[in-house]
Amino acid sequence: MHSDARTLPDGTEIEGDLCIIGAGAAGISIAREFANTKHDVILLEAGGFERDPDTQSLYDGENIGLPYFPLDGTRLRYFGGTTGHWSGWCSRLDPIDFEERSWIPMSGWPFTLEELEPYYRRAHPLLDLGEYNYNVDYWSNQWWDGFTPLPLEDSPLRTKVFKWSAPTRFGDKYRSDILNSSNINSFTHSNVTNIKTKKAESRIEGLQIRCLNGKEHSAKARQYILACGGLENPRLLLNSNRGKSRGIGNENGLVGRYFMEHPHITTGKINFTEWPDMGYWRRGTGKPFGILSTSKTFQEEKQISNYSSYIYPKWGDINSTLEKGMKYYLGSPPEFQVSTRIEQVPNDKSRVTLSGQKDKLGVNKIKLNWSLTEKENRTIDIASEMLGREIGRLGIGRLKLMDWVSGEGKDWPDSLHGGHHHMGTTRMSESPQKGVVDPNCKIHGVENLYVAGSSVYPTSGVANPTLTLVALALRISDHLKKQLS
Repeated sequence: MHSDARTLPDGTEIEGDLCIIGAGAAGISIAREFANTKHDVILLEAGGFERDPDTQSLYDGENIGLPYFPLDGTRLRYFGGTTGHWSGWCSRLDPIDFEERSWIPMSGWPFTLEELEPYYRRAHPLLDLGEYNYNVDYWSNQWWDGFTPLPLEDSPLRTKVFKWSAPTRFGDKYRSDILNSSNINSFTHSNVTNIKTKKAESRIEGLQIRCLNGKEHSAKARQYILACGGLENPRLLLNSNRGKSRGIGNENGLVGRYFMEHPHITTGKINFTEWPDMGYWRRGTGKPFGILSTSKTFQEEKQISNYSSYIYPKWGDINSTLEKGMKYYLGSPPEFQVSTRIEQVPNDKSRVTLSGQKDKLGVNKIKLNWSLTEKENRTIDIASEMLGREIGRLGIGRLKLMDWVSGEGKDWPDSLHGGHHHMGTTRMSESPQKGVVDPNCKIHGVENLYVAGSSVYPTSGVANPTLTLVALALRISDHLKKQLS
C-alpha cells in the first residue's frame, strides 16, 4: 500500500514492526526481503516518485574542505534514491580491504570477505549483474563475454574485475514489488526530522515526520533502519535527540567523522605501441571489464592504500567512442589518459558536521569537510611510477606522468574530484570507541536502531560502493528477521 504523507490527516501516527527510513538501494533491498511476510513494514521516503526541486533543495549544504560537488546535486531525494543517476560500476571489495593494516589508521572490518560472499551472490540479481564471478582467469577465457587482460604474472599490478549494471534504477524496477506487497506500507513525502528516545537513550521510541505542506506525523515500530545515505545518515543522527546536543550514537564524537570518497584524478597519458583489449569499452548489462590495480603484496611492501587506474581516449566523447567499438582504435592507437582512483585513508578531520543554517523543515543543514592526507599523495606517487615501469617492461607503450605527480610539496590539482561515493560517516566496529555501529550495523548502545548503506564502511577500497551496500542490506535483513521473530 502507498500513501502520500501530504494527504494524510495532520498528526497521523503510523505503526508497524519494522520502519525503514529511506527508499534508496539499501532501503528498497531490505523492504523486498520482508515483502509478503508476517511483519508489518513501514517504508518512509522523503521524496515522491519523481524528482521535485523543492524536495531536492532539502539536500542543500556547505562545502568547507577540498572542492566538491554541490551537495544538492550529488544525491537524489525521491523513490529509488541515487540509483536514479548512478553509472552502474560494480565490484567486490578486496580481501585486504577488510584487514587491519598497520600503515592505514583505523583500518579493519569486524569480519572478512568470506562473511559477505553469500550476500554478494544474492545482491547480483538485484543489480542485474549476471553471473557471480570475479575471477580474471575465468573471464579471460570467455570469447564473447570476456576480455583479454595484460600478462601480469609476477607483476605488482593485477587486473581487478568489475561488472556493468544496467544501471538498475531501483525506483523503477522495484516500485511494483513494494506497492503490491501485502505487508509494506510505503509513505512518500515523509521527511524524518527527529529520532526520538527516552532519557535512557538506549531505545528509539518513535520518529517525527514533516511534510513540506506543513503537516506533521509520527511513526513507531519495534525496530528501525536508517538508510538515507552517507551524508544524510549522520545528519539525521546529529540533528536528533533534541535533549542531547551530541546526537544519537555520538557518545564518542564519531558520528559524521571519517567521511571517505574515492579521489579521482588524471595522473598521466600513455602512447601505446599496440592497444591491448582489456575490455574497457565492452559495456552491457552484466558484462565484465578490467581495471588495473595493485597487488596485496605491493601494498604491504610499500605501505600504501589500495589503488586503481583505468585508461580511456584523451580526445572525443567517451559515450560516442563506446558505440564505435574496438575496431575504431586498431591500427594507429591514439593517446590515452590514465584516470586514477584510490582508497581514501580514514581521517577524522574529513567529516560531516551541522551548519547553523536550517532547511525548509527546520533541520540543520550539512557542512562537509572533505579532507585528504599525505598518505593519498604517497599512494599515487608510488603506484603511478610502478605503472609506468610495468607498461615499459611489457613493451606495449610509454607512460608520461603529469607534472604534479611526485612533485615536491605539491597541492592537489584542479582535476581532483570525487565519485559521488559517500562512505564512512557511521563506521562499523567491534568497539564504540572506534565506531558508531556494531558488526550487525546496530548503533552501539541503542537496542533497536540500525544503519544501512555505505556510511558504515570502516574503509573504502577502490570498488564502487553500491554492490557492497546492497550485500550489507541483505545481511542486516537476515539478522532482523531473527530479531523480529
